Amino acid sequence: MSRLPDQTDYSLDFRVSLDGFSPEANDPIRGEGTFERILAGVSNLVAAGLNPVITVTEVYEENGSESGKERFFEILRGLGVTKPRLKILPVFQIGAEAERTGAYESWQRLRESDALDEEWSHLQCSSCRMVTDQGVWVCPILVNEPQGKMGQTLSDTLEPFRLEHPACWTCHVYGVSCRT
Repeated sequence: MSRLPDQTDYSLDFRVSLDGFSPEANDPIRGEGTFERILAGVSNLVAAGLNPVITVTEVYEENGSESGKERFFEILRGLGVTKPRLKILPVFQIGAEAERTGAYESWQRLRESDALDEEWSHLQCSSCRMVTDQGVWVCPILVNEPQGKMGQTLSDTLEPFRLEHPACWTCHVYGVSCRT
C-alpha cells in the first residue's frame, strides 16, 4: 500500500478530519464515537505506510494556536506518525455548523470584482476535483453540498464551475487553500 502514491503521475493524499483533542471535544462536531474511529483509521493508514493529512477546523479557538497544534502533533506521534501533516482551516458555516452557529449571511458571497481569474489559482477548486461514490465535487469542503456537485463523472466537470457557494467566500476571505 505504501507504494500506491508512487504508482501514479498524480498526487495522492489521504485526508482525515479531526476537530478536537478528545472524544468530548471532537464527537459533538463529528458524531458520537468518531474520535476513536478517526484515531484507529489514522493508525491503519500509518500501518500501511501512508502519512495522512490531518485537517482541523478552528471550531475551538485553541485548535489553531501553537499549543493546540502541538497537542494535535502529540496525538499523531502517539499513533506512530513520524512526520505529522496538519492543516488548520477556518470554520465553514455549512451542514451541522450552520445549524449550530448560524448560516452565512446573504452578503457573504464571492463577487466578480473580488479577484481576477489568475488570482484563484491557489484554490483547489481551480484545478482539482473530489470524486466520491455520490458524484464529483468542486472541492473537499463542498462534498455532499448540492451547490458543490459538478456531476456524476469526471467528464461532467470539463465546463467551468461558478464559485457561488458561500463557503467559497470563506476560502477567499481567509486565503484558504485545500492544496496539501
